[in-house]
Amino acid sequence: MPCAVLQKPGDTVEFIFWYKNDGVNALYTLDARSRKLADASHVRNDTYGERVKFYVTAEQPYLQLDSLRSEDSGAYFCRVDYQWSATELTKVNLVVIVPPKKLIIKDESGQEVQDVAGPYRERSTVSLSCEALHGYPAPNVTWWRDNKLWDSNFQKYSAGVLNDLKLSNLTRSDLFATFHCKAQNTQLTPPVVRTIVLDMYLYPVSVRITSHLGPLAAGQRTDLHCESSGSRPSAQVSWWLGGRPIAADHSETVHDNATTSRLVFTPKPEHHGLKLACKARNLKLGDGTLEDVRILNVTYIPQVSLVLIKEEDGRQPKEDDYVRLLCNVRSNPPVQKVGWLLDEHPLDHNTTGTDVASGNTLVFKRLTRRNRGRYRCYAINEEGRGLSDELQLNISHAPVCKEHQQITYAVALNESASVACEVEADPPDVTFKWEFSNTVHKHYDLQHTARGTSSTAVYTPVSPQDYGTLFCWANNTVGHQQSSCFFTVIAPACKTKNVEVNASSLSRGE
Repeated sequence: MPCAVLQKPGDTVEFIFWYKNDGVNALYTLDARSRKLADASHVRNDTYGERVKFYVTAEQPYLQLDSLRSEDSGAYFCRVDYQWSATELTKVNLVVIVPPKKLIIKDESGQEVQDVAGPYRERSTVSLSCEALHGYPAPNVTWWRDNKLWDSNFQKYSAGVLNDLKLSNLTRSDLFATFHCKAQNTQLTPPVVRTIVLDMYLYPVSVRITSHLGPLAAGQRTDLHCESSGSRPSAQVSWWLGGRPIAADHSETVHDNATTSRLVFTPKPEHHGLKLACKARNLKLGDGTLEDVRILNVTYIPQVSLVLIKEEDGRQPKEDDYVRLLCNVRSNPPVQKVGWLLDEHPLDHNTTGTDVASGNTLVFKRLTRRNRGRYRCYAINEEGRGLSDELQLNISHAPVCKEHQQITYAVALNESASVACEVEADPPDVTFKWEFSNTVHKHYDLQHTARGTSSTAVYTPVSPQDYGTLFCWANNTVGHQQSSCFFTVIAPACKTKNVEVNASSLSRGE
């Protein structure tokens, strides 16, 4: 700090005093009485000690103050006392610039950020504050991004200066962005700088099923691959079928924020036409799932089932009913042929039109006993032949004579013959009735015994007029036997070898 020390002819300097502000005690005293200035006595105030020194012999005398402190600011006065001349006074205003001591960066939660801020969610908004503590005069606090000024709006308050930085809708380009907070209140010294780097969670940008998904054969294992990229940290990849996650064998590999998933998949017929999806999701973000979808084309042997459609529910089909057998077929590729089996043999359709096969339906216009049996249907496509489960078709009917019964009995007079009558009936719970008739006599309600669908009458001719025909009828819940079974009783002289014929044929007069 300069002091005006004038050389006046015929006069000399006796004292030089330095004062600060309105201080009474000098901070520095130079005593040049009876000696040259160069040999003057220097006295320092203990408050300043060795920090202060006065160079009086310089071309422009000055007071040097070292190791400046903030409290050194103020008005300094240099008073020069001459032997004869009036005292000269020089005033110097000293302003001590105090750089900010510290920069503190905090996030929106008030936590101090060191070198890395985040990680933050992609598309989110981030608030960071930079606070400069102390410093005089109050510094300018600014944010810089990659050495370009980003935010110069700051607020001063009693303890320091604050600059709030707001980053809206973070994008992928903000990952590892470098931000500098600078505080500076003088060009004499470099600014105080704090540097942080943004860390981020990123959504996946792509997901793709890389395997070629042509037709898949049911039951044949295949390996499927899916790749996802762009996620940070790496995405979790999952497989979905028909809107549900696949609990199957799959594995993931990660490389350079890309995830590859391998699925070991065995398609089933019911998977045909379903959506197979590969989904990628960043577990740190939760939302923003990407997916790639394929429609499955699964080929398989026809799946066949057989259904009976009858006139009335709750009862068994009976003769003369109209019923249908429906062959339900699921197939990929399409069916080339549908066929029918009866008792494991190819079905030979009735030429009279009693049953007609049309497409997947077998129609019985009027059921007969001959239609009962074990039915199956089958369907053929390029993958093979599918066969339905067996369906047993039972048909209720009134009793009819069983074929191949003995119908001629040679019986001597006063001898007894056991005549057996057997019928077929469904249901088999039947009642029997017997009669005798010839050109002379008729006997009704002959005594007989019955067991199941068989009845036995004991007949004893006592005169030649007792030879003739025995008639047997049966009834069940379906109805009465339309044509009776009949048996001829003859005398022994007419006895011939027993012949088995069709009783039902005889009943028709054949």
